[in-house]
Amino acid sequence: MGSRWRTSPAPRWLAAAVIVVVLAVALPGFTSPGFLTVSASLLVTAQLVLSVDMVFASIKQMSLVHAALMGIAAYLMLGLQSEQHWSFWPAFGASIVGCLVAAAVIATFVFRASGYYFAILTFVISEIIVLAFNNLTGIAGGSGGLFFFTTGTLFGLQLGSESVIFGVICVATLLMFGYVWLIRRSGLGRQASAIGDNEALARAVGMPVTRTKQAIFIASALPTGVAGALYATSVGAIQPSLFDVQLGVAAVLMALLGGSGYMAGPLIGAAVYVGLPEVIPVNPEVGTGLVGLLFVLLIRVSPEGVAAGLARLARHLLPPRKKPPSAETGATVAAPALNQGPETNLRGVR
Repeated sequence: MGSRWRTSPAPRWLAAAVIVVVLAVALPGFTSPGFLTVSASLLVTAQLVLSVDMVFASIKQMSLVHAALMGIAAYLMLGLQSEQHWSFWPAFGASIVGCLVAAAVIATFVFRASGYYFAILTFVISEIIVLAFNNLTGIAGGSGGLFFFTTGTLFGLQLGSESVIFGVICVATLLMFGYVWLIRRSGLGRQASAIGDNEALARAVGMPVTRTKQAIFIASALPTGVAGALYATSVGAIQPSLFDVQLGVAAVLMALLGGSGYMAGPLIGAAVYVGLPEVIPVNPEVGTGLVGLLFVLLIRVSPEGVAAGLARLARHLLPPRKKPPSAETGATVAAPALNQGPETNLRGVR
């Protein structure tokens, strides 16, 4: 199994929507506020991982700047509400637009590099952005960050309530996964996958390689912006260290851990990386170490990620689907495997 984008049928998305709505409505009434906080953090992290994997699984580029882009959206969200006294919706929209604009500026020159050089360049840009957060004391609050707890209403519901914020994050997560699903099925998504599989061939047939890379990078900033804005709303206090390159590296690891290219991969990776240390009753540092040990074991057991391992297990346990016969010959026709490119997994690129 490689890291090429995979899409799920529409009925599965309908089932997922029903599950999300039920969780958003029912879960707050049966769980503690602490559990809701961890669950909200998990879903926001999954949106960030979804953005990173959107670039990694399609054009095979490892971006370490998405955590800093998330920080831009978070700072705009809190800054506009605390300093400019904007209400929730205008601040939310402006923070997402700001994240998209920042991604567009970054995309204009980062794709002059590729491979490891692309990762290094995004690493440097991430550090510059975090350095700006630390030094812009009048705007970003310096190293102390910003503090503002939303007290407005959303459709008549108090945003200061953890249950309301959790419900908003649940719905936003579903919408962002649906957005990425649509991008994958679009012409842009198919072009990006073709470039990731064989960039030289894509250039040879006249495909706009650089513009496609830039477009997919900018498109990936939408879930990042939503994640940053909702994270700032949920916690009410942010600092530059929350969005440094360590979070960017962790997002890549979560994408690989969950299964790059699988729609469920970001959720699985975030659940293991964020949820496991909280569930295991040990010191948080020990919990993080256990996640690292699990990552090493996964390299041996399922190098393509947890989602790929679960998919293989399901194929062994469930009966195979019957392929429809051809209308002309009555024979079973298998779709040709076109444009098979290099596979990416936890062991590297083959």
